[in-house]
Amino acid sequence: MGGEVLVLGIVGLLTWLIPFIGLPIPLIGLVWGIVLLRRKPPKKLMLYSGLVMCSLGLFLSAGYSVVTIMVNTSPTTTTGTDLPGNGGSSPPPVDPGPVEWTADGEITVGEYDKSKKFGNSYEIFWNSDGEHIYVGIRVTTSGWVAVGLQLDNRTTTDVDMILGFVDVAGKVTIYDLIYPEYPGLLNPQDVVLGGSNDILLPAGTEGEGVEVSEDEEGPVYTTIEFMRKLNTGDQYDQVFYEGPNTIIWAYGREDSRDTAAFEQDYGTLVVD
Repeated sequence: MGGEVLVLGIVGLLTWLIPFIGLPIPLIGLVWGIVLLRRKPPKKLMLYSGLVMCSLGLFLSAGYSVVTIMVNTSPTTTTGTDLPGNGGSSPPPVDPGPVEWTADGEITVGEYDKSKKFGNSYEIFWNSDGEHIYVGIRVTTSGWVAVGLQLDNRTTTDVDMILGFVDVAGKVTIYDLIYPEYPGLLNPQDVVLGGSNDILLPAGTEGEGVEVSEDEEGPVYTTIEFMRKLNTGDQYDQVFYEGPNTIIWAYGREDSRDTAAFEQDYGTLVVD
């Protein structure tokens, strides 16, 4: 008697990492060994060896089970290798969804419903609430950026143009212009011709209807944001109609509206 306890102890030491097997086997061996020990068997050395092995196997199996439960139920944490730039996988970017439009010279994710890129450097973003249009323009340049609206006749006659830039001192300049010839050369402001400046400023901000930012590190980006009515009623302004609108996009290399465009072309902007 005692040999079966020794066998159970050996099996328990070999199987303590196996779920549902490693724990019951040494437990059965330990209970059975205690029962035999009370009967005072003749082969006590074999029985004692089996009891020691069963006890060790039970301890190892129970400890392994506790650690496994703690690991599986603990909150998931992000390790250093999960962070961007540390060689691990990072979670996909989260789109914050629509956010409130703000004329701050920064085009943020969710601020605009639509966007379009023209040429190599010109990007335009826009929203409409049915009465106003909200526009952001971002261009890789340190000079002026502009967008013009016209009737779909593919001419540059009487183009309603909004042009802005920021100088090296950070001063913001914005014009509501009429282009009787072509973008970039000696074009009068609406107010000079008897019209009005129809670039509107959101409530709660200060300025002249526009905020502009210019990043001087690395590639230089000039960004302007503005708001105006779809139909201003000004004789020198074109109307943003629902559906496709023909635009002229343009930008220059100098902080002056009297310098020629570096790049310009026609495009389409769809207003919903």
